[in-house]
Amino acid sequence: MGHSQMAKQKSGPLSREILRLIPRDGWVSSSEIANKLGVDSRRIGMIIRVRLLYKYVDRKLDRGNGQYRYLYRQRFVPLTT
Repeated sequence: MGHSQMAKQKSGPLSREILRLIPRDGWVSSSEIANKLGVDSRRIGMIIRVRLLYKYVDRKLDRGNGQYRYLYRQRFVPLTT
């Protein structure tokens, strides 16, 4: 199994855990998610950007404390009938 296949295989369950920790009614940073999962915040941000962004997650730029960071929340996905 190649390196990219191993990375994809490992990030599937992690993607679900990340999505579970992103609220629908508020905003959260990748650092906050990383602290709960014990994973590097850059890895969290990359998984969100590649796998979850715009399909399951919205993001906004936060300029608090003189630093730039993204905040995330779950998108409302209507059920189709």
